[in-house]
Amino acid sequence: MDYRSVIESKYNRENWQALLYDIFRNKVQFWQQPQPVPVDKDMAKRALYTGKITLPDGHVIAIYEVELSDSVIIERNRAGIRNLLLSSWRGMGCSGAFMFCFRQNEAVLRFSYVSESFAFAEDGSLTKESTDTKRFTYLLGEGHRSRTAIMQFEDLKKSALDH
Repeated sequence: MDYRSVIESKYNRENWQALLYDIFRNKVQFWQQPQPVPVDKDMAKRALYTGKITLPDGHVIAIYEVELSDSVIIERNRAGIRNLLLSSWRGMGCSGAFMFCFRQNEAVLRFSYVSESFAFAEDGSLTKESTDTKRFTYLLGEGHRSRTAIMQFEDLKKSALDH
C-alpha cells in the first residue's frame, strides 16, 4: 500500500482505515456506526470513537476522529489536542489512542498517538509514563512533507507483523 498518498492527502476516514488495516490486519476493528464521544465544544465540533486496535500484549488503542473547532490552531495546539479525549479512552480501559484531528474544508490534519500507563517504581511509589506532547504527533495532509510519519507507519507495520 502507498502510505504517502494517504498521509499527504486531505483526511479521509476510509483511506486511513485501509492504512491501519494494512498495518494491523486482524488486530484492528472498525465500528459500522462510529460512536459519538462527549467533547469540549471550545476544542472540537464533534468526536467519534471509530474503532480499536488490540495489541499482542493485550493492550488496546482507541481510534478517534475529531473535527476541531474553527478557533483551534491545529498547527500549534498539540497539548490541547493530546488531552482532548484522555478521559474517554482511559475510562474505557485503553492504554492509548490514535487521534485523527481535522477541520472540514481544510487540507491539514493532525495525527496524534497518545498513551499513558501507571507502574510501581522500585520504592513502591506509583509512577505515570505518558507520551511526550511533542512526540508522535504529526501535521499531515496536502502540502505537508511527511517523510518521518511515513517511516514511522512503515516501521509500525514491520513490528506489527512480528507478533
